[in-house]
Amino acid sequence: MMTALRIANSPVTAIAATGFGSAVAQVIFIRELLTLFYGNELSTGLVFFGWLLWTAAGSGIGGRITSRFGSGNRVVGSLLTGLALMLPVSLYAIRLSRLIFAVPLGELPSVLKMVTVGITYTALFCPLSGLLFAVCWSSHSKASAEARLKSLLIYVGEALGAAGGGLVFYVLMANRFPVLPLAVSVSLLILVVSGCLIVGDRSPGRSRLAAACWCLVLLLIASAAVWWQALDNWSRRMQWGDHILQVSDTPYQNIAVVKGGGGQRSVFANGLWLLSVPDRLSAEYAVHPALLQHTHPETVLLIGGGVGGQLLEILKHPSVERIDYIEPNPDLIPLIRDHLGPECRSALENDRVTLQHTDAASYIRHNKSRYDAILMNAGDPINAGMNRFYTDEFFRQVSSQLAPEGLFSFSVSGGEEMMGPVQARFIGTIHNTLSRHFRHMLVIPGNRTRFVAAKRKGMLITDVRVLSDRLKERHLNPSYIREDILQVMLSPFRLAYIEALLSELPETAVNRDFSPTCYFSHLLEWAYQWHPRLASTLSAIAAIRPLFLWTALIVLGGVILTVFWSGGPRFDAAVNGSMMVSGAMEMVLQMILLLAFQIIAGYLYLQLVLIIAAYMAGLSLGTVIAVRWRQGATGTNIPPFRCVQAVLCLYPILLIPVLKWAHGSIPLLLTPGAVGWLFCTLSLAGGCVGGLHFSLAVFVGNQLRQVPERVGGKLYAFDLSGAAIGIALFSTYIIPVYGIMTTLAVLSFFCCLSLLTLLRHP
Repeated sequence: MMTALRIANSPVTAIAATGFGSAVAQVIFIRELLTLFYGNELSTGLVFFGWLLWTAAGSGIGGRITSRFGSGNRVVGSLLTGLALMLPVSLYAIRLSRLIFAVPLGELPSVLKMVTVGITYTALFCPLSGLLFAVCWSSHSKASAEARLKSLLIYVGEALGAAGGGLVFYVLMANRFPVLPLAVSVSLLILVVSGCLIVGDRSPGRSRLAAACWCLVLLLIASAAVWWQALDNWSRRMQWGDHILQVSDTPYQNIAVVKGGGGQRSVFANGLWLLSVPDRLSAEYAVHPALLQHTHPETVLLIGGGVGGQLLEILKHPSVERIDYIEPNPDLIPLIRDHLGPECRSALENDRVTLQHTDAASYIRHNKSRYDAILMNAGDPINAGMNRFYTDEFFRQVSSQLAPEGLFSFSVSGGEEMMGPVQARFIGTIHNTLSRHFRHMLVIPGNRTRFVAAKRKGMLITDVRVLSDRLKERHLNPSYIREDILQVMLSPFRLAYIEALLSELPETAVNRDFSPTCYFSHLLEWAYQWHPRLASTLSAIAAIRPLFLWTALIVLGGVILTVFWSGGPRFDAAVNGSMMVSGAMEMVLQMILLLAFQIIAGYLYLQLVLIIAAYMAGLSLGTVIAVRWRQGATGTNIPPFRCVQAVLCLYPILLIPVLKWAHGSIPLLLTPGAVGWLFCTLSLAGGCVGGLHFSLAVFVGNQLRQVPERVGGKLYAFDLSGAAIGIALFSTYIIPVYGIMTTLAVLSFFCCLSLLTLLRHP
């Protein structure tokens, strides 16, 4: 019994609970905020920036708080109590943000609102987690005779707690556990730990105020646990409006069904409009202009959009014998089946339809069938995950799946009559990439610019009379695709306009999996809607060629080295800078691994959680290795620290051939699940190097006679600050403009620069 109480009252237990809660909170907050922000990489970077910056601020001021208020069990327990309260409070605040910040349903918030929301809501939870790290570090350092080594148990405890939180989220979300009860359960777990700390506090200044606050928070959290269903429904109405019919957090995405006028139902996936039912207009435009181009379509591959009526329209073509319909999220159809009309439900059960719940890119990569037509409804490439359906690699695979006279059709956002330069650049990037694998293309301008591409030259026709005759021959009677509408769509003036526009564009880059230029073009289009100057600034930055980028980096490196190698010794500052560079590199590498995994294996949300959990486990493993390595050592810690910094320089470079190999060969040899475990291993290795680096930095700080109680919190603050700056810069500029491979080289450059600043003796 005494042993159990001693463990419960340990700072290591407290920081493990903090790490556990932070991991679950991070996944929940990011997911909820991306429902508001549509998963755009700019918004993701802003959210991570706010999260890391506030955590760094909390850790940075933690040492000052411990020196004024102490770092006993009462302080740690009180901070944990506040952390437990902030988890559900932050969740509710995020769901109310659409109402608070006046963001209309289906509208992407402005950059200013994104920044405000991201900074505001992460400020409720993150400073407390940063404070807890610094306070627990200080408490454990004072209580231990071997502070230099044992204080690192705080770092190990937080990393293991975070890894455990990721695994719990994986298991519970795999079993469709609702988000709100999950948040409340984690808060109750944190309260158990904080209660043990407060009760077990034996300091002279023990106050009943901490116990009273704990009881009040327990009452609030327990009430939320009892009435969670009513509270969840209320928060969903505040989030989506009174017309919300159903909301579900699936392992793949958040699905919301909203009631519209005239009995229409609109379905949103992660806040982004996915489809409406019934919506015969969109369904007919997506199907008939493409299938009418084929003389006798028999086999069709439909990627998304089937429940929106497109499946029904394809079946109206009498020559169609087989339809393979890909709907990646297996929860989507059961959720909205009751909202579909009888005709759409009947189409799903038609004998000619085969439903596939898999990633479209993986399916096309492994499938051996050939199709007369492939119709894609993947949505706009608003993020790097969606961008992979518009890349050179994907178009090449689609081309290989088509019969000799097959055709491929999809649409993206466009201008009805005229296109601005940003929009034209976006369309031009897709056109340039598509033309590498299709000999004949038809670009139809409109509110949705439709591409119809054929492998054989001269197959596509613009003669409205021929298409109208095919409508009659197939006994089709669409409501919107009539002869007069076809004359407008295929007007020679409209087609000549778009052809002239594309021909006059400056040379556009090819959109590739690891160089998502199409995503950045769409980002420019979105920025132009909010402020032309913002789009102009992004365009100017994007125009910087790699040669000028490297020239600027070399000049910057020269200035930094001149400062560090002139005048008095600045080794302490070099160590702090090394922590910032390490934090940026580790965070950006995690993002690169997640993006690469999405590109290779598809969007498997739960596997992504495992990759993050593996990284946190790697941090713990690296710290344990460092402690074992240096335990009993009498020499200086500076040479080993420099060696680990050298490993940091090599790791991004070594990832380049590994990712190329994984992208080229692995998808054909392994299942998506096996690919996930491969990326977990890469993440584990990166975390191990990061844990080694942080631990040796602590040893160096103690060797430089820094205050042991403060060194951990200070270095942790520098680490997180670097991560915040890195994720903001690389996710919104370096990765989308220069690609993943160049990004890895830039990361290695900064690590080498940091190593050179460490070579001067202190």
